[in-house]
Amino acid sequence: MKSVFLILFTYLSSTSAALTSSSGAPVPSIQLRSLPPSSKPILSVAKNHVSIRRSVEALPKHHALRSILGLDKDHLRRRHNGEPVPTVQSIGQSYIADVTIGDQKIPVLIDTGSADLWVAPSSFVCLDENGNEASRATCNIPVYFNGTFSGEAVEDEYFSITYANGQYVYGSYGYEFVTLGGITVSEQQIALPSTGYFQAASGDFSGIMGLGFPAMTAARNGTKPQETLNNNDLIASYDPWFTSAVKQDLTQPVFSLALDIHGGGLLALGGAADVPTKGDYVSTPILMINLNSEERAEDEFTYYTIIAEDYLIAGQSFANLTSRSNITAGQGFPVVVDSGYSTNVLPPSLIRALYDAFKNPPELIEIQGASLFAAPCDAEAPSFGIQIGGHVFEQTAQEMLVASANATVNGTAFCALGSQPGVEQAGALGVTFLSSVVAVFDIGASEMRFVQRDTTRNETEDGESPEPGPSSSGNSSSGANSSVVIVAPPASSGLGDTNAGNRLLPLNMTTLAAKTVVATGASSGLGFELVKQLLAKPEPYRFILGARDTERTKKAYDDLKFDSTTHSLTVLPLELSNLKAVSSFAQQTLEKLGRDRLDYLLLNAGMAKGATGPGPHGSKWCEPYVVNHLSQHYLTHLFREKLVESKSRVVVVSSGAIRRVSDPSVLDKDLLADSGTGDQSIYSESKFVQLLGAHWWRRQLPECRVVAVSPGLIPQTGIARHGSLKLTMDMPDAKTSILRAFTRDDFPADPQQIFLTSWGEWWGKDVYEVSLDEALQDKWCPSQDEIEREEGVNV
Repeated sequence: MKSVFLILFTYLSSTSAALTSSSGAPVPSIQLRSLPPSSKPILSVAKNHVSIRRSVEALPKHHALRSILGLDKDHLRRRHNGEPVPTVQSIGQSYIADVTIGDQKIPVLIDTGSADLWVAPSSFVCLDENGNEASRATCNIPVYFNGTFSGEAVEDEYFSITYANGQYVYGSYGYEFVTLGGITVSEQQIALPSTGYFQAASGDFSGIMGLGFPAMTAARNGTKPQETLNNNDLIASYDPWFTSAVKQDLTQPVFSLALDIHGGGLLALGGAADVPTKGDYVSTPILMINLNSEERAEDEFTYYTIIAEDYLIAGQSFANLTSRSNITAGQGFPVVVDSGYSTNVLPPSLIRALYDAFKNPPELIEIQGASLFAAPCDAEAPSFGIQIGGHVFEQTAQEMLVASANATVNGTAFCALGSQPGVEQAGALGVTFLSSVVAVFDIGASEMRFVQRDTTRNETEDGESPEPGPSSSGNSSSGANSSVVIVAPPASSGLGDTNAGNRLLPLNMTTLAAKTVVATGASSGLGFELVKQLLAKPEPYRFILGARDTERTKKAYDDLKFDSTTHSLTVLPLELSNLKAVSSFAQQTLEKLGRDRLDYLLLNAGMAKGATGPGPHGSKWCEPYVVNHLSQHYLTHLFREKLVESKSRVVVVSSGAIRRVSDPSVLDKDLLADSGTGDQSIYSESKFVQLLGAHWWRRQLPECRVVAVSPGLIPQTGIARHGSLKLTMDMPDAKTSILRAFTRDDFPADPQQIFLTSWGEWWGKDVYEVSLDEALQDKWCPSQDEIEREEGVNV
């Protein structure tokens, strides 16, 4: 006999100002029930881990859940006229994993809120918004599944999903071998849509793999696939992939997520994610939630829904902080555990109490295209805790004020708050909560479990993340097998529609991403001082640095004792006088980046040395020319595709010494190995050629922003370690100059004016007029093939 836990919430009318729920329209009641578990809780560490990476695409969301949270378009339109409205619906992220279907590896979005696995086949017909056949570029799907089902097609049943603003896909079901995380399910029912109006704006996924309950499938009875809207065919269901894996005894009925607020993460199948934790797991039952008044939702699970026992603001229970007698404070409210939301979405009365605890009230700010409540980034946030299973999970400062979702208003930097308002009767716990915990979805035990992450042990000493792997059983994992493959903001799930319809479209919105900086010449001097400045900022940065002496460089940064919970830093070996080493550095960097963005490429390395002796590694050129220009030009070639994809900013640290070059005809002779040219001339001439390269790349990379900067000089740099140039303490503040090149957006209208002075002004073209000769730029900027052939680089 079922034990029933039933709570009926009625929709509350709007109250005041911005922190209010919508009014004037009926909203479905929420029915919650719990079921007895089918198995005992699983507490061991999972044997199968899947590294998941961030997509800039927001996962499709369940329209009914959006409505109940007050985030759908209809609710937003019904807000009182003139009231500021938080458009939390614009915030979304998603995770991508590679799933193997048959023998083909396909990138898919991982979704805890739906259950189907669908991928676009090679026969997929892409439609435009008017239903007319369009080019494949319109759908922007990167990889198509070749062929058809290796098993039989499913008769009298088809797949159909329609998204809220009109996009849709539909087609056939059939059977295939499907592998994820080393687990292969044979004869798994999957969908291959035949037709659709669907745009994967990010261009990095080919379908969706759901990890939800069977009641979340988008199956219909019938022989003719069609759109979901106005569809009278009966709803059907089947065992999705994870359910099949459990029934075939391939895994335990449990999976878990370990996310990071800056991105990336792990999906663990069959147990808890093997990442460092502290304390014990706590549990709370998964509750049924019926949003659509569907018959099957009366007796089947749909969403991963829980009720937190309390919310503590500045150490005080929420119930003690509100003067209103309301159901939110008095009895609790359901929240869907959903990593598809960047922030928590909580009732306005709770949010009002939280915002009142700030010294200055948060404001509604336009941030990256969304209206979000925000506070100054340096504001002192009140403590905020969520009590589950008797344990209070405190939100850290970076979870309260999301530094990477920021905007500057009247000179003040505002950061989005990690908890935003929805409506009174329900909520969602998003990435700002999940990034601090391991979340265990124990389907067999019908419960969710959480444990605090130990973020102090996220990385090994050299800043690199270890590979995931099994460890001994227990509630907390540590040691050599500890793993966090976390580098750039994730998001795993949206919430699928139980009737496969009315989803919201994916949005091309990234809000919690750390900015990634790849840099040369950052082991000391100019580059080190720049990175040091960025490490002191509240917004998160991810650094991948190249250095000759990796151990010394790591120690220098470790001595800064920077906030490793906000920033990550990896040092890779790089010897710029050796182009084979440059190629190796680029390969390692691209492997670490995966599908993540490269926001900034800093080309800072420099050398002042005379042209004496043979060229490095058999090169016909002197070493300063190879280091100052050729190797960094080659590195830019190797990153070219990633730079274009990311629309990166390339910062070239040049020098005012280029003004000494008035006759470029001398370069052919002076820059040769053993030419006998002095160090100061070589430095000026090699930096002049580097500036030619900056202009050349500006022409080659119209999608990117290329900035050259003359920083001035600072002591303790290694530029003149081999030469006669002496540095004094009275030179300009070069680190500030380079920082300007990172942050300035007030570019001159003339595209050739890319050179910043050390005092922060744009240099007039008359200063570097000689470098504007495009024929000269082309001469000194060889292609990647030419470099590899002439320098003997075997890639």
